[in-house]
Amino acid sequence: MPIQCKENYDGGIKTRKILQSAYENKKDEEAVILLVEGNHCSGGSANFCKDEILRHMPSAKIIYASVGRDYTHRNSVAGTIFDTFAFYSQEGQKVSKKLIEKYDIAEKITIYPWEILEHELEACIACYATKEK
Repeated sequence: MPIQCKENYDGGIKTRKILQSAYENKKDEEAVILLVEGNHCSGGSANFCKDEILRHMPSAKIIYASVGRDYTHRNSVAGTIFDTFAFYSQEGQKVSKKLIEKYDIAEKITIYPWEILEHELEACIACYATKEK
């Protein structure tokens, strides 16, 4: 059963919630969970979901996969048994030209067909404004 996490920035306040829960089978403490994210910006959503899963299933093993991965925060989800992604990006962080060329890092904010550019820009601005405080 899938578990979906939704993250919003409303007036500079970050809120996260689990939209659908599937912990009925939590007796299976040896579960292997696939945690998937479209666009890994800071790793905050993935860590939130990982921690929530482990709170309910402390012995679960987690595989983490994302489509895009911000180069600056590429290693921000620890404690998984396997980790993979399709491409590097730089979601609001400055990465040197040398690294951009070496790792073929996407230089623009990643927008998927189901996303709205203005919402993604607001989220990036709010995320990095919070980190600078």
